[in-house]
This record gives sequence, structure tokens and C-alpha cells, in this order.
Amino acid sequence: MARLRKIILLIVCVITLCSCDFDPIYYEKTLNAGDGRTVHIFAYDNYDVTRSYDYEVYEGSILIQDGALAFLAPHENPDFLMYKSVDGTIVGIYKKGQPNNILMLHDFSTKENYPHVPGSYDGSEGLRLRNKLLSKLQKDFPDIKMK
Repeated sequence: MARLRKIILLIVCVITLCSCDFDPIYYEKTLNAGDGRTVHIFAYDNYDVTRSYDYEVYEGSILIQDGALAFLAPHENPDFLMYKSVDGTIVGIYKKGQPNNILMLHDFSTKENYPHVPGSYDGSEGLRLRNKLLSKLQKDFPDIKMK
């Protein structure tokens, strides 16, 4: 009977440990896009060779888009910043110190998003969308050569 209790206790401990969240947030930042719109960027502390920085785009409390923003070496400690079009419909996310390299674009008016392009398997649709959104955002920042 004592042996059965030990086995049950061991099973309960294993189940409890397996249900715990061992992925604490390593990086977290919310960028305000105005009118209740935000871009939330985060990375978990677990990684193999690279650390994935992910994003979520919100309108109010409603998640409208999510995806991977960047994969960086674990020793990098980036900070992400945002360009916002004058009319507030398009945002572009970049890594601090690299203002020309736009990592993510989102159009709140059309819900189009790069790099998340549904149904784009060969990359051509993603490139077309990226160029379209980037050219719209670039008009409001003529002194910055975005790529």
C-alpha cells in the first residue's frame, strides 16, 4: 500500500511539473500605434541556437494578427521601435540601431501584414505585399531609406 502511494505521488508530481510554464518572458514591449491599436513584441527565455521574437497586433483587446518578427542570436539584446504613417493606418517595426531595416509591416485599414501573408507559398506574394506597404510608409519618412 505504501508503495502504491509513492507511485501515485510520483505521478502527481510529474503531471504538475509538466503542466507548469517553464518559458518565462525574456523580452516584452508594447508599441502604441494610436486609436487603441498596439503591437506587442515578446520573446521567451527558451531557445536553441536563435531566439524567436514574436509579435501580436491588436485593435483594442482583439488580436488581429500574430507571427514571428525576427530570429536573433541569444547574446543579442535588441530593442524594437515603430514607424507610424501620418494617417496612422500603417506601422513598420524595426530593431533599434537599424532604422532602415523594416522587419514587420501592418496596414490597419486593409489588415494586410508582412511577413505573415496567408496563402503565399513561393514568396512572391509576400515580396509584392512588402513592397506595397513599404512604399506607402516610405512616403511619410522621405529622409529614411527603408528596405
